[in-house]
Amino acid sequence: MEDIEDGRECSDWPELQRAVEGVRLGVAQPPSVWQRLVKKIFPLSAPHPERQKYHGGIYILIYHSVVDPDNRQYWEKFYKKGEVTAQQFRCQLEYMLAHMTPIALSQAPELLAQNRVDRPYFAITFDDGFSNNLTVADPIIQKYNLKPTVFVNGAFVRQEEVFYRVLSAIIIKNGHAPQLADRLRQLIGQHDWSDDSEELFIQMKQHYTADAMEQATAEIYNQYIGDPAQLKAHLDIDELKTLQNHGWEIANHTDAHRLLSCQKNEDAIKAIEVNGKFLQDNGIYSSDFLGFPVGRSQDVDQNIGDWLDRNPNIHGIFANNGVNTRLCRKEWLRFSLGQHISYGSLDKIIRNQIERTQKAV
Repeated sequence: MEDIEDGRECSDWPELQRAVEGVRLGVAQPPSVWQRLVKKIFPLSAPHPERQKYHGGIYILIYHSVVDPDNRQYWEKFYKKGEVTAQQFRCQLEYMLAHMTPIALSQAPELLAQNRVDRPYFAITFDDGFSNNLTVADPIIQKYNLKPTVFVNGAFVRQEEVFYRVLSAIIIKNGHAPQLADRLRQLIGQHDWSDDSEELFIQMKQHYTADAMEQATAEIYNQYIGDPAQLKAHLDIDELKTLQNHGWEIANHTDAHRLLSCQKNEDAIKAIEVNGKFLQDNGIYSSDFLGFPVGRSQDVDQNIGDWLDRNPNIHGIFANNGVNTRLCRKEWLRFSLGQHISYGSLDKIIRNQIERTQKAV
């Protein structure tokens, strides 16, 4: 793969992530009748998972919620965005282990800095600190002796807040979309909020407004359903320490998961620094990585880039596609394998990420 960055800092931040997101890959043509016939007659000519070879680089996978479909918690029955099942998670890890060398995220900077990425490495990360990271994902992680990183928010750990997308999913699917839409009209009147449940859920991400979105969902949930804290959707401090004792790395995801680009400059910086202090004060060793909430190029601004310049020990990580082949401290790239488990699908996703990154250069 071509070098992505000649130096150790990326200019025009976040140019790399923005370029990766902007790449449009061609639609693969279905196999011809002749190709299908050859594959049927000579099945061994089809790619075998153990024969796949990938470019040297660091492939960072992003996960959120890992569920046991036969034993869903209350909130897991309503909020399914970004989830994988335990079986899907196992299959994906086994595929990665068959093709790449596992590392902890904290090992990645040194590997790239010393140009020692002569093979494909992979790291596992989780965002938002969902409680099933401990109950469902951790036993699987321990089986494969991996060292994942979980990006956590202090307000979630303290059980002061629940991710607003979780609350809105429960509110909407319990038939209270009109009430939520009405409260959003009062707080954020410039948008035409829909009473339709599916449309409203989409609108809330498209027209996210920091604090107002969290206020609306918490108020409506309290009024019509109950106390959000009773959901136990996120890891508490003791559970976080348990994961740390099991070899997980803990990293900063800001204090309350507000999109950094949607806050005043001083509030965005405070969200980062307050969360770092919270982890430190509670005996949590925090990794030198900052996970940008949602993690698209549009979700940060130059204010955050300037903060990273003033804190050269911190690495900034996105979450919207790409493979890492050279050290770019402020623009680490991650991607998801979705819910795919077939060898062919997983191989295609990985190769698409390689192609996407190459084209972005």
